[in-house]
Amino acid sequence: MRRTGQLAAFCMLFVWVAVGVADDDDERAAAVKGAKITPMEATLKAGKEVDGGKVFELEVEVDDGVPNYEIRIAYFGEKHTIDVACATGEIIKRSHRGDPRLGLIKWSKVKVPIEKAMETALQRIPGGQIIEVDITNGGFEPRFEVIVMCNGKKTEVHVDTQTGQIVRVEDD
Repeated sequence: MRRTGQLAAFCMLFVWVAVGVADDDDERAAAVKGAKITPMEATLKAGKEVDGGKVFELEVEVDDGVPNYEIRIAYFGEKHTIDVACATGEIIKRSHRGDPRLGLIKWSKVKVPIEKAMETALQRIPGGQIIEVDITNGGFEPRFEVIVMCNGKKTEVHVDTQTGQIVRVEDD
């Protein structure tokens, strides 16, 4: 009986967390939809701030009700973070620090810019809103993982970093 109660409590917690994450994703998608600047434009703008750097991550964040794009750029073992306001397109925060994890990604094999990966994902899911882009090691080769929300549905589009082709699509 006790085990059943624990299992039920765990399931309720899991459902509560999953609903919270879904609400967060919907909030981030709504922020992009109402933004003055697209994720692609924000990425291009932030990329100009670190000449020679490679954008490897974009995430839509809503802090205290204010949506912004948090963009991470690698440059010679440093991670630069540039925050761009969704409402105005202005850069609102800059920071950088050394990050030894950046050496784990095979940058020499990343031939496709992150903007191309976003474009490819949106071609696959027309009308979608990009809420996050990350570069991951998909097996042996790095790939972009583009998370797109469309009509309340979350989809991950994995794009090859050498060819720009979609290698996998996952619906949540």
